[in-house]
Amino acid sequence: MGGDEVLKYLGTDELGTDVRVYVLKFRDEVLKRLGSNVRSIVVFGSRARGCWKPWSDIDILIVLKSAPKGLERFKLMPHTPMVQPWIYTEDEFYTALKNFDIAVLDALEHGIVVYDNGFWIEAKKYFQEFKKEWELVEVNEGWISKKLERRGKAMS
Repeated sequence: MGGDEVLKYLGTDELGTDVRVYVLKFRDEVLKRLGSNVRSIVVFGSRARGCWKPWSDIDILIVLKSAPKGLERFKLMPHTPMVQPWIYTEDEFYTALKNFDIAVLDALEHGIVVYDNGFWIEAKKYFQEFKKEWELVEVNEGWISKKLERRGKAMS
């Protein structure tokens, strides 16, 4: 589920406040509002990788069983300082992964789980297989597929 006591240090904001305060407040409010619709809540990006600056936002990936389309889904989220929500349904999440979506890849590789009802554990297993199949390699702040790279050279 992601325990408060083991939540990795995520840095401070410009006033010196430990940003875990914002993360836990956001998580608790999302769970209060959406309950069993929530599958996983994961901090990713610079805060999770440990390369944050005090002004860095807090990227949080939220996986829901179902969600409204477009901007309507953001109305479901609490307004928490510094938090940038990235909202996916389960299907959208797996589609994004298969399309090499950088946010999803980063969350799976470096993410810090603050809530999970089992979805993230399965997603991580799938990611390990996917990474191996496509020969994914992390470079700078992105990813390349050695498999696709070879295909491109073969087609030229």
